[in-house]
Amino acid sequence: MFSLSTLTGLISPFMQSVNAASIYDDALQTSSSLDPRANITGWLQCSPNDISSTWWEYVTDSSKLYSTGGTNLSNFAANRDSFENALDHGVWGVTKASLPTGGSDYMQYVIIWWAEHTSVSLDWSIANGAHQVVKINGGGIHTQLVQQRANYGDTSTNKCDLAVDNPNTSTSYSAEISNEFGSDLTIPGPRAGMAVYFANVNGSAINYPYDYEGSSVPYLYQGATISGNVQCANTNNVISNVLINAQSSVDGDALLTDDGVGGKNYRFFLWGESPYSIVVLCDGDSFYGPTVNTDLYHYYYWACAPTTPGQSPNVNICAAS
Repeated sequence: MFSLSTLTGLISPFMQSVNAASIYDDALQTSSSLDPRANITGWLQCSPNDISSTWWEYVTDSSKLYSTGGTNLSNFAANRDSFENALDHGVWGVTKASLPTGGSDYMQYVIIWWAEHTSVSLDWSIANGAHQVVKINGGGIHTQLVQQRANYGDTSTNKCDLAVDNPNTSTSYSAEISNEFGSDLTIPGPRAGMAVYFANVNGSAINYPYDYEGSSVPYLYQGATISGNVQCANTNNVISNVLINAQSSVDGDALLTDDGVGGKNYRFFLWGESPYSIVVLCDGDSFYGPTVNTDLYHYYYWACAPTTPGQSPNVNICAAS
């Protein structure tokens, strides 16, 4: 079993003041980075893997799956759609967990959580008699773990790479996101050490205890949803993809829905304010739009058409309005 001094040395990035004015003041641990690592004697030694600026890819990019079987892809797609809905009108956040595994060994991983609505609360409570925790409470809370590939059975040189496997599409009514370390070191699992990276929850939903003098919940506001409509002229108008090419944010494929008249509506969460352009795949050909200034509340209409043969330059273009 860990001594308190040993545990403190391993998870010092999580630790806050221990001069508690109330029993809850140390329950909220925070982390300024997402850089899980591992040190398990004879099995797994992984250097820090910093995903502080790319954590959302583990919910939105299927290449982050350890296994790409049918069930995995289906569950991943369902989770991605749910997460993207949460970005539009819900709440989301990220926690880093540190799990002692015996002696001086430990493992860290990341928990991404979200809900497609805002009817949630952050509450401080006591679990198992003496274990102070901070939970997000509410219906329909999804969680997705990001772990080293070794946890899924990988024994190759890639075993320290982070991945998700067979994402869980079930929902819960609460999710522990942070806890006090010293009061119950014998509890197994993630409760050995959890620290909030951020929680994108309305401040009025954060129920700080009376006389609370501990850390505040870190809030990380990121971007907003851009949206629009795409039509292709002089083609069969079969639009299969819209790529958002951001100058100073994260590129990605937009979520497409039929507009009822042959075109597509698109939606994409832009993680930082940035000028962007689009690339539309229509009838198997790429059509390129000009760079437009970020206007998170402007609905763009794009008309894409092939240029006249022989025109210079002979490219397929999209115009915005």
